[in-house]
This record gives sequence, C-alpha cells and structure tokens, in this order.
Amino acid sequence: MVEEMIASKIKKTLQEDFPHLLTSCIKTARVTAAARLGSYSYDDLTVTNKTEGKVFEAKIDGPWYEYSLKMLTRDGEIDEEFPEIPGVRSKVQIGVGGTAAVVLLYGELRPCIVGEMIA
Repeated sequence: MVEEMIASKIKKTLQEDFPHLLTSCIKTARVTAAARLGSYSYDDLTVTNKTEGKVFEAKIDGPWYEYSLKMLTRDGEIDEEFPEIPGVRSKVQIGVGGTAAVVLLYGELRPCIVGEMIA
C-alpha cells in the first residue's frame, strides 16, 4: 500500500512538474520568431477529376519555415521551466505570436510542430 502511494505521488509529480521527462509530451508553444526557408516538393502524385474520371500527374511545392518557440503552460502562459527553442523547422505556417501544437518525443527537447492552435 505504501509503495502504491509513493508510485502514485511520483507519477503525479512527473506529470505536473516535469512533463518533458516523460516518454513523449504534447504541449503548446508561442512562436517568438519565424523565417521562411527553402521549399519542398512532392513529385509522385496524381490527381483524379471526379466528374470526368481523368487522371493527371501532379507536383506540389511548398515552403519550409524555421521557428523559435517558447513552451506554454496549461493556462497559456510562458513556461519558464523550458528554455526558448530556436531552429524548429516545419511545413506548418504560423505567424509570430501564434500558438503551435508541438510534440516532444522520447523526453528530448526537440519539438515537432503538428499544427496551429486557434483560440
């Protein structure tokens, strides 16, 4: 019983105070700087005209972006437990001051932007 109580307290403390130490963590982050980089291409695509059934070869080009991020708390305030993270690259376009949804994989401080949070 004591072991279960201690394990529960440790789990709660990790979740509340050290979420970045868990295997993966989903957080929000404020974009503090943004720059457009080069572009990417998807070359091996086809498009089908649904009304006529015609198939066309296609290519998609789009820009990469590089961001600096400040992690946020659950309440949307800057989380001082995390340093500002520069050099985060993504295909997702978010303006400075916007809020990104990020995933921190394997407890590392290398965020992957999965989308923009709209209030």
